[in-house]
Amino acid sequence: MSTSMHTGRFKLDQNNKPIECGHAEYFFWQQTLPPERRTGIGFRLRYFKRNGVAVSTVYLGMDHGWGDNEKPILWESMVFADDEEINEICERYDSHEAALIGHREMVDKYVLKRKPKERT
Repeated sequence: MSTSMHTGRFKLDQNNKPIECGHAEYFFWQQTLPPERRTGIGFRLRYFKRNGVAVSTVYLGMDHGWGDNEKPILWESMVFADDEEINEICERYDSHEAALIGHREMVDKYVLKRKPKERT
């Protein structure tokens, strides 16, 4: 029987595989992360910024699939930009590996290969 009681919280093992845990155990685990990588809910995995467009990929620590998926959705990449067309575009992932790939794809698409909008 699981002691986590399906809290939706997950810490990561040494291989970045999620392990469901209770709230207290999750918050204790989060405190072991480097302070500069912590966010309010998880930690920053990757961050890239150029020409006013940033892509941030974070580990959320809480299932954002809300139990509707076979695997918990625990990682997220988001674009932050002055351009409303791309600002807050978001992708979510069910594995560390998928999050790293997704981050790179979003950087390529929204930062590196994107032509800046002309200002009027």
